[in-house]
Amino acid sequence: MFDVDFYPTPVGLVEKMVGLLDIDISNQVVLEPHGGSGNIINVLKSFGSHVLSCEKNEQLAEITKSCCDEFLCNDFLQVKKEDISHVKAIIGNPPFSTIEKHVNHIWEIAPGGCRIALIIPNNLIKNTYSQDRVKLKELLTSGIVEDVSNAFSNAERKTDVECSIVVVFKPLEDYNDFDSDLFSMDLDEIGNDGGGLMPHNEITGLVSAYSYAVKQYIEYQEVEQKMSNALKTHKTSIKLGMHITNGNYEVQVNSVEQFKRILQKDFWEIAFNKLNMEKYITNGVRSDLNAFINQQKNYPFTVRNIFTMCNVLYQTKGQIANKAIAEVFDNLTMHTHENRYNVEGWKTNDEFMVNKKFIYERYFSDWDLRNGTISFLAHEKGIDDIFKAIAVVLNLDYNKILSFNKLCSARIVKVKLVDRNGREYEREERDYSHVPYFGDKFETEFFWCRVYKKGTIHFEFKDEAVWVLFNRIAIEYKGWKVTLPNTTKHNSKKTKNTWK
Repeated sequence: MFDVDFYPTPVGLVEKMVGLLDIDISNQVVLEPHGGSGNIINVLKSFGSHVLSCEKNEQLAEITKSCCDEFLCNDFLQVKKEDISHVKAIIGNPPFSTIEKHVNHIWEIAPGGCRIALIIPNNLIKNTYSQDRVKLKELLTSGIVEDVSNAFSNAERKTDVECSIVVVFKPLEDYNDFDSDLFSMDLDEIGNDGGGLMPHNEITGLVSAYSYAVKQYIEYQEVEQKMSNALKTHKTSIKLGMHITNGNYEVQVNSVEQFKRILQKDFWEIAFNKLNMEKYITNGVRSDLNAFINQQKNYPFTVRNIFTMCNVLYQTKGQIANKAIAEVFDNLTMHTHENRYNVEGWKTNDEFMVNKKFIYERYFSDWDLRNGTISFLAHEKGIDDIFKAIAVVLNLDYNKILSFNKLCSARIVKVKLVDRNGREYEREERDYSHVPYFGDKFETEFFWCRVYKKGTIHFEFKDEAVWVLFNRIAIEYKGWKVTLPNTTKHNSKKTKNTWK
């Protein structure tokens, strides 16, 4: 059980971290990214928090699951922004062997308005031997830093590594289109107001399935309570409970409200796909939607509210696209200065453009090599948000363009096989034959691309007009006063390769 990063956090140290947050965490959702043996989780729950957690070690994961309220997944680096957009605080003791990667991920996915308290080794902010370390130091020292050098000298597992508690605040984001006043508290459904998007009965069927599942869960709770009472009589160690698994995520369900919330996340995605709204759903929208579901949990999942949400998305698709472009702009230029295109005459180094050629660094956290080809879903890291946003501003249908995600995802094909008795049958398999090899140059709707095994993706804008438009939208969104060069209109057929 004791791996190189297993150092249980002393209770007194956790209490000090909570105090430094300077907020009331009772009845609030708090994330503990690395549950371990549950020390931090147990202290947070004693304050009345609803705790989400992860844990990679299989043995420790079982302990974490028994302590926390919701177990997200084993590998914290797989947690996405939309999964925790409703948390009010993040408190943790990240693994020191990969501290930079984990701290960066915590900051990237933390929602606006979140307070973060972490235990870090002092050398992380003292030894700034790389640009990444300099950026990390700027982030960590922007808040409270309290030295706790001897915190683990008498701990459950001792170490002389000098540590500090750092507390930082992530600024609020200024964008959320989900105005709760638009949504109905009425459980009664309405007539066919689908606006021609799809047959009304498909959405009605989806809502009916959701309502039926909630009803069955309530009945399950009653049966579980009766069984638990019967087992308690004989002092058995058996514990009953429901766990929901969705991909890598396993969550223990403890209440009807939690069950509804988990179910709604999945059902909203299904509704968007049925209504052909996925082309407007960026990672930012998913985060806003997740926060809405958690903060407005009293609003029922009804036909009326589904169509209201879709109408909000359609009416604000331009704003969503502009925000997505601005977020991509920041991601590309914040950590990778080589992606910046500085224009002569601009007053400060803070005003710049994204280069025609740019690099997405450290893109892969996990990938599959099938005969040397790429096989992953680009939307998980926000790559396809660029394609969705540009498609909206150019008035193109995202479903009809060649995006990075479409090119690099598996296709389902039917394969004819023969069984032992000589009878033919068909089976569905994943086909990767269309996916480019690592290092090969390939073309998408707006970019020439190359993907490398070390985890970087190289992009080049195919059309200078699109490149300028991308930068203009981001710069205007950020409120910069910059004059950009005039260019010709976008030509979707322009595919000249300038790759060197």
